[in-house]
Amino acid sequence: MPLCLSLQDAYDIGRTAIDLVPGIATARSLETGDRQHLLSFARGLAASVTGAAIRLKKDPSEALAILEQGRGILGSSLDDIRTDIKELQQAFPQLAERFMRVREELEPSTGSHFSDELEEDRGLRRRNAAENFDDILDEIRKKPGFEDFLGPLATDQIRAAAAYGPIVVINSSWMGCEGIAIERERITSMVFKDLDDGELIERAEGFDLGTPNTLEWLWNTITGRVLEALGFTETPPNHQEWPHVWWIPTGPLSRFPLHASGRHRERSGKAVMDRVISSYSPSLRALVHGRRQRVVTAGPAEALLIDAEHTENHPHLPQARAEIKVVSKICESMAIRPVSVGQSKQDMLSCLRNCKIFHFAGHGYTNGDDPSKSHLCLSDTSDPLTVGDILRLNLHEASPFLAYLSACSTGRVQDDKFIDESIHLISAFQLAGFRHVIGTLWKVRDKHCVDVARVTYEAIREGGMTDDSVCRGLHKATRMLRDSWLESFDKKRERLVQGDEKGTRDVIPCDDEEEIIVGLVPAYWVPYVHFGV
Repeated sequence: MPLCLSLQDAYDIGRTAIDLVPGIATARSLETGDRQHLLSFARGLAASVTGAAIRLKKDPSEALAILEQGRGILGSSLDDIRTDIKELQQAFPQLAERFMRVREELEPSTGSHFSDELEEDRGLRRRNAAENFDDILDEIRKKPGFEDFLGPLATDQIRAAAAYGPIVVINSSWMGCEGIAIERERITSMVFKDLDDGELIERAEGFDLGTPNTLEWLWNTITGRVLEALGFTETPPNHQEWPHVWWIPTGPLSRFPLHASGRHRERSGKAVMDRVISSYSPSLRALVHGRRQRVVTAGPAEALLIDAEHTENHPHLPQARAEIKVVSKICESMAIRPVSVGQSKQDMLSCLRNCKIFHFAGHGYTNGDDPSKSHLCLSDTSDPLTVGDILRLNLHEASPFLAYLSACSTGRVQDDKFIDESIHLISAFQLAGFRHVIGTLWKVRDKHCVDVARVTYEAIREGGMTDDSVCRGLHKATRMLRDSWLESFDKKRERLVQGDEKGTRDVIPCDDEEEIIVGLVPAYWVPYVHFGV
């Protein structure tokens, strides 16, 4: 793309290429791993064309449509075959039955190894099902009222998605960084001229994504401008009616904690968490799809709670058991029955089909070569709970409420070539059917996980099993940790100042303490994130 003669050339060529991506790279007959590999060759294409569209002053809804068409395709294709078809069943039951039979063939395979003959037979069935799926889809779209069935979102649907709060897409490509803000009445775009691609990549490849310096840089270059444009200029009075913003970052920006950005050390209220509640989504379509899912409240509620305090070849987590005890007690007070199955993967997969809450306290692992092999670590190190295992679950009929992944790096994509698809543990649980997922962007401290979980679940108990209570609870918990961090920061700075006044023989600050003062040490409250509706 950078070699094109002009911005218009880049847009025209890229637009043509984008139209080819879904048809070539995501043939429905292919398994997830194969499609994941093919899509890696189109990395950054959608973001580049979107950036060109914005800089050419195309309609923001057109730029957004390009971005949605060219990234998050694995998730979208899985959502397609798991979509709620109740309306179709009522209007055209025979057509709905044919659609259901075909989509069952296209569900991800179990992962079991069969003979070459059986594998070949399954591959043939999937290819036939893929062809039939497209034929049936065309037939459905010819029926009155179903013209847009599984089609791209219309502009009015996009704006309607902002009914609960603005949705902000932060796009990054070789051209730089742009934003698209979706509000109920309008869709607007902006270019972040102070941010160039080189600086963004350099910071993204570093290990200081959660430092005060980086959080301030994010605020100054991106998020502060966005919130000002949206009219969020101060902390809500009495902390009552918090506005809510959904962030959809792309490319290298997917690694950055937009929700935690701000000038925290100034205590000026110039911070995202001091003005809004933040949530994330892999794509706009994923957010809309999640909201369309029916909420099932019938039957007794269960919480599957996993204490992975001890796992081979990993450090002991002494607070994991305490965390599970806290969560268990709060669940019981909400008439949700705690269920424990130890660390047996098969038992966990079985119980996941019936639980409303899944809480895992243990270690997480990110596989850089194959995101579908990223996993939650279990006692049997040869058989962990992988992203692939979770993607094979279809829990949409059960409508599970919350997956809380209290482990390291559950929202991380390690290799840039897979970043457009946003396939990680958090998104896997979303695609499996969980309405909300809480996870982490990188490593978290064992001792803080208990407090974050406690405050979050207490908010759910207070507000009920509602969409608002989950993100409000995590927001309250992380602000509490942030405030505690600021108090500790003040004490360290005071000791350093007193040491300078008294002479270095009286107080000799350690290197870590000095680095904290100048903003070089990541803040421990930053990594916790909410994905959901």
